[in-house]
Amino acid sequence: MVPEDNILTISDFINNKLNNIKKNINEYPDCYEYCFNTSYHEKYDEFQLHSIQLGDVFPILLEIDNRIILVAIKFYKNSFNLEQVLTWLDDCKVYIGRPGRDNYKINKCSTVSKVRKFKGHLVATYYKGNQAVELPAGNIKEITKNYRYSYQKMNIWKAKDRQSGVTVLLNGHYLQGIPKIEFIKSKDLIISNGNCIMADYIDVYKGGLGFFNQEDSLNPVAFLLDNSIVEIQITERNNGGKICVVKSKYYVIAIEKL
Repeated sequence: MVPEDNILTISDFINNKLNNIKKNINEYPDCYEYCFNTSYHEKYDEFQLHSIQLGDVFPILLEIDNRIILVAIKFYKNSFNLEQVLTWLDDCKVYIGRPGRDNYKINKCSTVSKVRKFKGHLVATYYKGNQAVELPAGNIKEITKNYRYSYQKMNIWKAKDRQSGVTVLLNGHYLQGIPKIEFIKSKDLIISNGNCIMADYIDVYKGGLGFFNQEDSLNPVAFLLDNSIVEIQITERNNGGKICVVKSKYYVIAIEKL
């Protein structure tokens, strides 16, 4: 018999799911923003990003190498409160389809809410379900010519609770927020609490500090999540590179990749 303490109730499961969604939501004075790529604000320039309206939601699209990639969804507070944002994210998704197709199939869908074409790409919002819904490309409105640049790059440090987490002391100077520090693996050395970390850069991760590789900006190879001061000391090496020593009250949490 399973002990009662080990039984996860339906309400606990729902709460855990919503809490995981909430971790990727930044709150600003006029809107909420759910980020699929939490570092896109720092990584990409404004002219590469577009925000298009699909009903009451605004998918934020990255244009790169003739492709459109969904990086975030913006929800304005005149249409959504936080609970409604969480409900939408739990019930709905955004679909991106590449150009050149006669029709598109959205799997695990119940109904399509809004659909448009932007720069030849199909962009749709839909409710999750168990069906496969097909959309003929010829019936979908192209909005690129009427599109007006509507994306204003957010200052992520103005997001509520963005700075709750680690305090950084970089070479003896306290910083507001966590800086992005880039490295060259062949020359540089990163040591965190005595552990050698192979990473391309240090950046923000869920309010803490993450060590990332360029090929995967979503999942760090290791991270620090705590409320202590993190000391970062960077010095030059004889080979022209640098040594970055990171000291924290807690151990580095290594991520096991399956």
